[in-house]
Amino acid sequence: MPLDTEIKLPLLTLRKAKKKVKVYGRGGTSFQPVIDYFEDKTKKQYDGLIIFTDGEAPIPKMKPQTLRKTLWICDDKYSYKRNEKWMRKLGRCSWVEE
Repeated sequence: MPLDTEIKLPLLTLRKAKKKVKVYGRGGTSFQPVIDYFEDKTKKQYDGLIIFTDGEAPIPKMKPQTLRKTLWICDDKYSYKRNEKWMRKLGRCSWVEE
Protein backbone atom coordinates (compact mmCIF):
# COMPACT_ATOMS: atom_id res chain seq x y z
CA MET A 1 0.00 0.00 0.00
CA PRO A 2 1.48 3.36 -0.90
CA LEU A 3 1.87 5.71 2.04
CA ASP A 4 3.57 8.87 3.14
CA THR A 5 1.90 10.38 6.20
CA GLU A 6 -1.24 8.30 5.57
CA ILE A 7 -2.36 5.23 3.61
CA LYS A 8 -2.96 6.33 0.01
CA LEU A 9 -4.67 3.52 -1.92
CA PRO A 10 -6.81 0.47 -1.13
CA LEU A 11 -4.86 -2.50 0.22
CA LEU A 12 -3.94 -5.37 -2.07
CA THR A 13 -2.99 -8.90 -1.15
CA LEU A 14 0.14 -10.36 -2.74
CA ARG A 15 -2.14 -12.31 -5.07
CA LYS A 16 -3.54 -9.03 -6.40
CA ALA A 17 -0.33 -6.96 -6.17
CA LYS A 18 0.58 -4.90 -9.20
CA LYS A 19 3.90 -5.40 -10.97
CA LYS A 20 4.30 -1.67 -11.45
CA VAL A 21 3.26 1.15 -9.15
CA LYS A 22 3.20 4.89 -9.56
CA VAL A 23 5.09 6.94 -6.96
CA TYR A 24 3.08 9.83 -5.55
CA GLY A 25 5.26 12.58 -4.09
CA ARG A 26 8.46 12.07 -2.16
CA GLY A 27 9.44 12.44 1.48
CA GLY A 28 7.33 13.09 4.54
CA THR A 29 6.94 9.36 5.20
CA SER A 30 5.50 7.94 8.40
CA PHE A 31 5.37 4.17 8.93
CA GLN A 32 2.93 4.57 11.84
CA PRO A 33 -0.33 4.60 9.79
CA VAL A 34 0.41 1.23 8.18
CA ILE A 35 1.66 -0.26 11.47
CA ASP A 36 -1.51 0.93 13.22
CA TYR A 37 -3.65 -0.53 10.43
CA PHE A 38 -1.85 -3.87 10.63
CA GLU A 39 -2.13 -4.02 14.41
CA ASP A 40 -5.84 -3.19 14.45
CA LYS A 41 -7.55 -6.17 16.04
CA THR A 42 -10.41 -6.07 13.54
CA LYS A 43 -7.99 -6.77 10.68
CA LYS A 44 -6.73 -10.24 11.62
CA GLN A 45 -6.70 -11.51 8.02
CA TYR A 46 -3.03 -10.55 7.48
CA ASP A 47 -0.22 -13.03 8.19
CA GLY A 48 2.58 -10.49 7.97
CA LEU A 49 3.72 -7.07 6.91
CA ILE A 50 6.32 -6.26 4.22
CA ILE A 51 7.52 -2.68 3.94
CA PHE A 52 9.61 -1.57 0.93
CA THR A 53 11.43 1.62 1.90
CA ASP A 54 14.54 3.76 1.88
CA GLY A 55 14.15 3.83 5.68
CA GLU A 56 14.00 7.61 5.88
CA ALA A 57 11.14 8.11 8.31
CA PRO A 58 10.65 8.27 12.08
CA ILE A 59 10.96 4.88 13.75
CA PRO A 60 7.43 3.57 14.42
CA LYS A 61 6.06 2.22 17.68
CA MET A 62 5.13 -1.46 17.33
CA LYS A 63 3.56 -4.08 19.56
CA PRO A 64 5.82 -7.06 20.38
CA GLN A 65 3.62 -9.49 18.43
CA THR A 66 4.02 -7.34 15.30
CA LEU A 67 7.83 -7.46 15.38
CA ARG A 68 8.05 -11.11 14.39
CA LYS A 69 5.62 -10.61 11.51
CA THR A 70 7.37 -7.63 9.90
CA LEU A 71 9.91 -7.62 7.05
CA TRP A 72 11.65 -4.37 6.10
CA ILE A 73 13.08 -4.35 2.56
CA CYS A 74 15.35 -1.44 1.71
CA ASP A 75 15.63 -0.12 -1.82
CA ASP A 76 19.43 -0.54 -1.86
CA LYS A 77 22.37 -1.68 0.25
CA TYR A 78 23.20 1.89 1.29
CA SER A 79 19.71 2.39 2.78
CA TYR A 80 20.00 -0.98 4.48
CA LYS A 81 23.35 -0.16 6.10
CA ARG A 82 22.05 3.22 7.23
CA ASN A 83 18.89 1.79 8.86
CA GLU A 84 19.51 -1.87 9.67
CA LYS A 85 20.16 -1.27 13.38
CA TRP A 86 16.66 0.03 14.14
CA MET A 87 14.98 -2.23 11.56
CA ARG A 88 16.46 -5.37 13.16
CA LYS A 89 14.85 -4.32 16.44
CA LEU A 90 11.47 -4.10 14.66
CA GLY A 91 11.50 -7.30 12.61
CA ARG A 92 13.69 -8.74 9.90
CA CYS A 93 15.36 -6.68 7.22
CA SER A 94 17.08 -7.00 3.86
CA TRP A 95 17.65 -5.03 0.66
CA VAL A 96 17.13 -5.50 -3.08
CA GLU A 97 19.66 -5.07 -5.83
CA GLU A 98 18.90 -4.10 -9.40
